Amino acid sequence: MNGDIRLLNSQDARAFRKLRLFALQESPAAFGSSYEEEAPTPVSVMEERLKPIGNPPERFSLGAFSKENELVGIAFFLRQTKKKERHKGWIYGIYVSPEARGAGFGKRLMVEVIQRAQILPGLRQINLSVVASMDAAHGLYKSLGFQTYGVEKDGYFIDSKYYDIEFMAMKIQAASHQ
Repeated sequence: MNGDIRLLNSQDARAFRKLRLFALQESPAAFGSSYEEEAPTPVSVMEERLKPIGNPPERFSLGAFSKENELVGIAFFLRQTKKKERHKGWIYGIYVSPEARGAGFGKRLMVEVIQRAQILPGLRQINLSVVASMDAAHGLYKSLGFQTYGVEKDGYFIDSKYYDIEFMAMKIQAASHQ
């Protein structure tokens, strides 16, 4: 398993945009957004999306890079901002390109997101959602300690087919109370 996992920043926007648009076409059921919705988004908007917010970051994007320094995987984290929900955060937009699957990038991305989230004071829970029929992703999340807390039947409708969305959560030890 070669490559690096690191925070993405505005300089990664072009590579991120390319991988994100590819992901939306290659695995449309994995995302709430569609290629048609995101294709018009300019690189400047992607640059803003990739900027970490907070210190330590409460919103951040991670990238998995191959040994050739090509962006092959992405994952995002966002802490809830409302007072009553600040104990929760969401991992979303997780994707590993087909040629990099099976090399451990997905697990490494998830472990890095979890480790970075765990240092946030007062954070007690990390949530994510996954299409219920995506067995590999579901298995990975379960192996890391995520547990299902609900299923939305027919959550996505893509190309005349419905997909159930499974909601999963992981309890973590809070760094300290805010």
